[in-house]
Amino acid sequence: MSKNEQLPTASNSATAISLFFKEFNPSAVIDVWHCILEHHIAPAEDSARELIAGLLDFGRLTEVMNSAEEMIDMRIELPQSMIDNMKCAFAKAGRHQSFGHIVRRLNCQVQINSLC
Repeated sequence: MSKNEQLPTASNSATAISLFFKEFNPSAVIDVWHCILEHHIAPAEDSARELIAGLLDFGRLTEVMNSAEEMIDMRIELPQSMIDNMKCAFAKAGRHQSFGHIVRRLNCQVQINSLC
């Protein structure tokens, strides 16, 4: 994507992520996400939601955790329904500590935002 003369828009990136998941190509999705991060394509909220939802569907929890941490660092807010889906997926896999780490980071971010 970044080899083109023009970078994709935020909506094009979200659409590409959705399309690649439908085509069962999560590695291409990760490439799109890295392009978004590298080129600071904003707003990234729609792409972030598509990414987390797709990775959860594929059961790629390590990538969910890494992506969620990147999103927290970027101050992208994840909807409560997505956090609930993450909780269920991590609980089914017996990875409560990993989800707990994400929740602690989210709570810390919420506290920092409330101070501003």
